Amino acid sequence: MKNLKRISIIGPNGAGKTTLARVLSGKLNLPIIHVDSYIWGKNWTLNDRNKAENKIKILLTNEERWIADGYINYAPKEMLELSDLVIYLNYTNIRSVFYNIKRWIKHRKNKREELPEGCEEQLKIKSLYQVFQGGVVHLIEDTIKKYPPHNLVRIKSPNKLKKYLQENF
Repeated sequence: MKNLKRISIIGPNGAGKTTLARVLSGKLNLPIIHVDSYIWGKNWTLNDRNKAENKIKILLTNEERWIADGYINYAPKEMLELSDLVIYLNYTNIRSVFYNIKRWIKHRKNKREELPEGCEEQLKIKSLYQVFQGGVVHLIEDTIKKYPPHNLVRIKSPNKLKKYLQENF
């Protein structure tokens, strides 16, 4: 696993994609492409979708080495098919809800470093309900079927992630 050049980390909101990207970046010395930073503008305004998606596609296609984390609905083909490894944090819906609440508690008065100004962490009941209902998971599953990655690893729990990292990195 040490010779991986392109890794995508996918999963529902709050699953720990960025945290895992930072861990792997430290171990493999790969730069991180935070997809969300291209999607969101100041104060949680959505950037123009075509422009954001084109920027992401260009980065993923032209850069030789990267870890991409974030929302898979922008440049899904590139995120999945160009990766040497796709790690899918496929946790239960209730765990994902818990992690969203935990993230909000940790960052509620601040923005996460990978997001633009004015994007302080928010906790919206509608978003939590969507995560609980598995809406994001259905989108991810459909995208995986449409653009099958060469090497997909599904991680079902934090303990399994820890074991996978110990065994492979």
